[in-house]
Formats: sequence, C-alpha cells, structure tokens
Amino acid sequence: RALPAGRLTPGFVWGVFGASVMLLLLAAWRLNPLALKLAPVAVVILCAYSMTKRFTAWTHLFLGLALAGAPLGAWIAVRGSVAPAPFLLAGGVLFWTAGFDIIYSLQDFHFDRRARLRSLPALLGPAAALRVARTFHFVAVLLFIATGSATGMGWPYFLGTALAAGLLAYEQGIMRRADPARVQIAFFRVNVAVALILLLSTSVNLLLA
Repeated sequence: RALPAGRLTPGFVWGVFGASVMLLLLAAWRLNPLALKLAPVAVVILCAYSMTKRFTAWTHLFLGLALAGAPLGAWIAVRGSVAPAPFLLAGGVLFWTAGFDIIYSLQDFHFDRRARLRSLPALLGPAAALRVARTFHFVAVLLFIATGSATGMGWPYFLGTALAAGLLAYEQGIMRRADPARVQIAFFRVNVAVALILLLSTSVNLLLA
C-alpha cells in the first residue's frame, strides 16, 4: 500500500527485500544444512502469495501455506530434521489461516469481482465461501488435536485447543449472515485470542511436563 501511495520508492523496497533475503539465507546457513536447503523454498512461497489472486480462487490456501512454514521452519531450525508432528501443526495453521482469510476477503468481494481478481467469495458467493471456511476451521481443530496426540501433550494443551475451537465456532457464528461489518470482530479480535490461547496452553503444558 505504501508503494502506490508514494510513501516508498520501488528502489528502496527492492533494497529492503534483497537485504532481507540475504539475512534469511545467512541465518539458515548458521542454523543447519536442511534449513539452508529449504530457505529458498520459503522465499518463493512468501513472494508468490501476493500474485495468486490473479490465477486461483484458492489463494486463501496459499496464504495458509505461507504461514504454515513458521512451525515447520521452527522445528527444522531446532532439530535439523523433519518428523510427522510439525507437519500436523503446519496443516492446522494452514487451514486455520485459510478459513479466516476467507472471512477477511468478504470485505473485497465486490472489488474482486469488478477487478477480476480471484477469491472464494468472488467465485462462490459469500454464503458458500463461508461454508468452506467452516470446513477449513473444523479440519484445523482436528489437526491441532492430532498434533497434541502425536507429541504426547497433556491436559493444558487440549484445554487450550478446546477453547480455541470454541472461539472459532463463535467466529463462524457471528459471520453466518456474511455481514462485512462483522469482519473486524471475527477476523482481528477472535483470531488474536485463538493464537494467544494456543501459545499459552502449549507453554503451560511444557512448563508442567
């Protein structure tokens, strides 16, 4: 947004981007060989996301994939290897993100259709897109539960997951009428609470273990 507004120049943005990529590669090199090998993949995914609305209505899943790299990358950074558990957590983040991004995109529904940009609300209509979002969030909760089971987590984690599931159900409930005016509550407030609850419940579980 700062570029078309003229607050930043393309040269400055390219410079920051290049420096950021070099810093990422340096950090990955310092971590372990697997992190360095996969760092370019992360860069491609992060850079490609912003273009996906020109090609596919399932752009929400691509954003989910970009954010799903965070838990997977953290695991690789610490362990230097991969295992099933981080993929389960990454899958949960993917579908959680895709679900709330569908809700967020309701604000752009009319603009996307006029500009021929692709999103699920633009393709299916708001009501049908929200049904997809509900399915995504249901899958996300199942994957969060599977993550806890695969890693031997205790009651604090599963209590937090249950609270997070309740908040996601609340989020879907207040958006049932596909009212864009409710997006601020559903997207910003509820999902911040979900993230904090999952973080705190996981931290408590690890402290008590």
